[in-house]
Amino acid sequence: MTNKPLEILANCSASRSDQIVAALQTVRELHSSREWFVFEYVKCKDESVRVSVYSPTQEWIGDFKLEPFPGINNVIVSTQVVIEEKQRGKGWGRLLNRLRVRAMSLAGYSRMLATVRNDNLGEEHILETNGWKRLTTFDSNLNASGEVSLWERIL
Repeated sequence: MTNKPLEILANCSASRSDQIVAALQTVRELHSSREWFVFEYVKCKDESVRVSVYSPTQEWIGDFKLEPFPGINNVIVSTQVVIEEKQRGKGWGRLLNRLRVRAMSLAGYSRMLATVRNDNLGEEHILETNGWKRLTTFDSNLNASGEVSLWERIL
């Protein structure tokens, strides 16, 4: 595990992914006096950024991915959010949601989108209580649980 961004993968336009990482680092530094967590970044060829979050004792807390919306420069998609099962119920999901929202606002995005399985009641509660709005629900053939909702957060 490292405490700094990993190198950009070959053939990746760094501008948007660098912007995302810089904003996440800025927000993380605002909490550095507490030493709550460490980020490990992987910048992808599609300009998305995969983030793993660790406690100061190097326990894995969870992961999330931020993907710029194709063709729209001011919209970012928060996806693949996972909180380690033994870390659930400790406030990590709420904290990481707030950090993502604040960081993407600092990075200049005006809107975030997220898809959430409708059986993920914990994540739905976090979004509902933190300014997100459900836009629509649809059936996903790719998801065993069936229904997925699209959520939006104006930054």
